[in-house]
Amino acid sequence: MQHPGGTNPCDSSHCTKLPLAATEKSAPAHESQSPTSGGHGLGAGGIAGISLSVLFVALVGMGVYDVMNKRKANIDRAKPEQLGEV
Repeated sequence: MQHPGGTNPCDSSHCTKLPLAATEKSAPAHESQSPTSGGHGLGAGGIAGISLSVLFVALVGMGVYDVMNKRKANIDRAKPEQLGEV
């Protein structure tokens, strides 16, 4: 950056050409994290929760299917006089 007079104040040895942020070392905590992930990944607890949820839904569906089949079989086996005349 030059002043209006045409002189560059950073020509002397006490001034750096790089900004201060470029010369600082980063902290080790920031180096260990990848910039794209952001630390919001799906952990082991999330995977286990999803797996258990799918298993629960499958078991409930099988239970409903079994109850419906047993009710249909019981109705089919019933005698017509037990159902009532309509």
